[in-house]
Amino acid sequence: MRGDHVCVGGHNLDESMRSIRLLQADGTNMPAGTGFEIGQVWDLDYEPATDIRPPHVEDVFVKSHGARHVARSSPSEALARAWAPSNAPAGLYLRISGWYVE
Repeated sequence: MRGDHVCVGGHNLDESMRSIRLLQADGTNMPAGTGFEIGQVWDLDYEPATDIRPPHVEDVFVKSHGARHVARSSPSEALARAWAPSNAPAGLYLRISGWYVE
């Protein structure tokens, strides 16, 4: 956190839980009053950063008006979705976590 900005990280559920660090379209960290909260699921329109510098190889630029809140999820549910095979039938029940994958 620096001043009125915060570092916001997450996982792309469509890409096997790939870690992403959300930056504004201009490359700055998200504002401190951002609407992102732990456990939320968002549909994001973003571009991967092209100037990759370790340790932040997961940076993505969220496009202006490119975020839509979809749902609230628990960490167990997110992991169940990530571990389910890509060809798993709808409604697969993963006993290890107790969540359905749709």
